[in-house]
Amino acid sequence: MKLSFRLPSADSRPDQIDAWFTPRRFAFALLLWLVALFPKVIFGTHTFVFRDYGLFGYPLAHYYRESLWRVEVPLWNPLNNCGIPFLAQWNTMVLYPLSLFYLVFPLPWSLAVFCLGHLFLAGLGMYFLTHRWTGHRFAACVAGLAYAFNGVSLSSLMWPAVVAAVAWMPWVVLCVAKDWQEGGRAVILAALLGAMQMLTGAPEVFLFTWVFLGMLWVRALWHPEISAARCAARFLSVIALIVALTAAQSLPFWELLKHSQRDASYSTGSVSMPLWGWANLWVPLFHCSRSAVGVFFQAEEAWISSYYPGIGILLLVVLALLAVRQWRVGLLGVVAAGSLVLAMGENTFFYGWLHRVLPLVGFIKFPIKLVMLLSFCWPLLAAFGVARYFRAPMPEQQGLWRGLLRVGIVFTFLVLAILWYAYRFPAHDEQWRDTLSNGLVRLLVLGFFLVLCWGVVHWRVGKHQFLNQLALLLTLVLDVVIHVPWQNPTVDGSIYSVVLPPLQQLDPRPGPGESRAMLTKGAIIKFHETMISSPFDGYLCSRLGLYDNCNLLENISKVDGFYPLYLREERETRFSLYLSTNSVLPHLADFIGVSQVSSRTNYLEWEPRTSFLPMIIAGQKPVFVEPEKALSVMVNTRFDPTQTVFVPDAAKPFLRATKSTNAKILSRQWNAHRITVDMESAEPAMLVIAQTFYPPWKAYVDGNATKVWRANHAFQALEVPPGRHQVRLVYEDRMFQIGATVSLATLLACATAWFLYRKPDTVHSCSVTGR
Repeated sequence: MKLSFRLPSADSRPDQIDAWFTPRRFAFALLLWLVALFPKVIFGTHTFVFRDYGLFGYPLAHYYRESLWRVEVPLWNPLNNCGIPFLAQWNTMVLYPLSLFYLVFPLPWSLAVFCLGHLFLAGLGMYFLTHRWTGHRFAACVAGLAYAFNGVSLSSLMWPAVVAAVAWMPWVVLCVAKDWQEGGRAVILAALLGAMQMLTGAPEVFLFTWVFLGMLWVRALWHPEISAARCAARFLSVIALIVALTAAQSLPFWELLKHSQRDASYSTGSVSMPLWGWANLWVPLFHCSRSAVGVFFQAEEAWISSYYPGIGILLLVVLALLAVRQWRVGLLGVVAAGSLVLAMGENTFFYGWLHRVLPLVGFIKFPIKLVMLLSFCWPLLAAFGVARYFRAPMPEQQGLWRGLLRVGIVFTFLVLAILWYAYRFPAHDEQWRDTLSNGLVRLLVLGFFLVLCWGVVHWRVGKHQFLNQLALLLTLVLDVVIHVPWQNPTVDGSIYSVVLPPLQQLDPRPGPGESRAMLTKGAIIKFHETMISSPFDGYLCSRLGLYDNCNLLENISKVDGFYPLYLREERETRFSLYLSTNSVLPHLADFIGVSQVSSRTNYLEWEPRTSFLPMIIAGQKPVFVEPEKALSVMVNTRFDPTQTVFVPDAAKPFLRATKSTNAKILSRQWNAHRITVDMESAEPAMLVIAQTFYPPWKAYVDGNATKVWRANHAFQALEVPPGRHQVRLVYEDRMFQIGATVSLATLLACATAWFLYRKPDTVHSCSVTGR
């Protein structure tokens, strides 16, 4: 179908002008904005690299792509943390269907476009949700642009999984709310979209979405025209279908979470919005300092670079809260206010109280993440304000304009008060001139926005009104684009593929099953605290130092890594390796095969270690200890890993090996999910593998199942009988296998039900427009 750009005529009425803002035109405008803001990224000359994008998101995508091109599902990653589950982690997006885009098309272009494509999806979803709730197309355009372009959404580009989950949020709210009203195919569609969001692997965003949906559902149950039982059944059916559709991801995830470092007491509420953080909604650079690359961060919180919604959006939000009498507006206002307060974490007593009432809140490490829910509420509230303002008759509209003007005056004094406070009480490294210019530009934008709102009253028909509305949209986007220096520095796309000779020439070169590299504590601190002004040079340094997950780009095994979940005992053992800033515990480092360690004089260089042991050794004497004491014994006594292996007391009745034996490793093969060892021994002997212990690893001696024991607190060991034998360790993730079976069966059932369903459920349809 052809896209028409024919403008409204000179005598067009407001409803005719509003009808011009169709979904196709909005989608085209949104696409143009993305091309205008990120031309080099879209056309492939540059790519994102800043912070977590280069250190976490891109290496994970690279590892996933390499695994899949080897026709291998990456259930386990042997290159980080002495082995760690991969698919089970959130944020790896192994089972997210749209990940196929960057698996098929070349990196790094495809991953960057993947992120920008989800901004497009976010804006379009918000457009349709807002139009359904307000029935006003121009209001839907305002909300769509405000959701696609705000401080939170632009910051989220550094997290591919997060920006994907945020993109699906309005779609899920739209379709699930439609599900309990209509039933039928709407149930299946809502479940599929909910599963898409869940498979992105951003659990906080998924949680925020369903908390909000739960509030909508409770309100819907009280509506007199709705069959409460039928709507409850539909809502619960959607949840059940989502659980089943995502079982292949969620079952391995829950298994990993059970063995991970996180529990209900994990979060301390420390990474939170400062108590004064609300001021950044009006003056984005208030109490912020410029980093070396030019991106600003708050003095007390550096998880996100901005959560500014736009001063025009805030003006419309206030208009909605004051002038719109609609239950959805009230609900959105309560959710927004609650999110703003709870995002402050322990800076207010509310978060601590909620943590005590709902201990599961402790799994969310950063309370500041609640700004993502806040950024969802602002556009919807602003849209209700727009619809109210544009639909009002002339006398009432003039009164609303005067109300906007009064709010604008209050905003002006508020911005001036924030600037005065910044001048009198500057934060550490805050530059007054940056804050001043930032606040003054917000006032200019506010003044221009108020003029455009005045134009709505005086130009109610014709092209002047149409152009005035286009100017409003342009102002909203430009305000966000210029509210801080660019949040997403880009660099030449070769940054991820350039060959680094120092890493190619490492001798010995750490690799899977061979040995590992290890950053010293001093090197980790140096990387964490140092930001080089050139993003290109800074990332090359991270690659040279194998910081965080950069080792995945080089196929180099490393002791540590950067993940949301770590296996508890491995993490405890890893922390015990650091004796001081530049030294490691020798015998423990030898056992896990550390062949390269960060240089004492230059954290970008590596020093070889010659005392490291093979990652598979045999013949040690088993020493039985209580599991909670194994690590302290290993650290505080200079145990010889070639002669001794610590195993739990529970293993004593099952092991016949009682002493060191002269066992020989004849051959070995090591890949991500299978280890094969040929060994020979005259007596029962222990076989010890310096790989993290995790229940899905199963052992077979000549094809017969053998128990794998936790050894040396965090690693693997098994007993091999006398003689010559072949030992296989295989990663058999039963949770994934069960989950995949359930997910595929549910998907097939959904497809069958979709095609068999013919007639919409109109008899018991429940319609709650809320208008």
